[in-house]
Amino acid sequence: MGGYSYMGAAYVLAPRNLEPLAEELHEVLSRGLSTLASASVPSPRLCVIRILVHDAATLYRTLNACRLTARAYLDLWPAAREVW
Repeated sequence: MGGYSYMGAAYVLAPRNLEPLAEELHEVLSRGLSTLASASVPSPRLCVIRILVHDAATLYRTLNACRLTARAYLDLWPAAREVW
């Protein structure tokens, strides 16, 4: 894993084009200095997020930021609580 200790993945499946969401997620993911992460759209209705980090707290923060971004893009309420 290239020196990273933690790996995470998230998938967003929706009945609409998720390419704009992947672009938003790239912006969110690029803010993490010690994070190697990417979002891609292998199919128009599927967005895949992959994350490599050095510690669990950073992984959870990154996953929560992705979830917040995806829920906002899909016009959903914020999640009841964060992932920890």
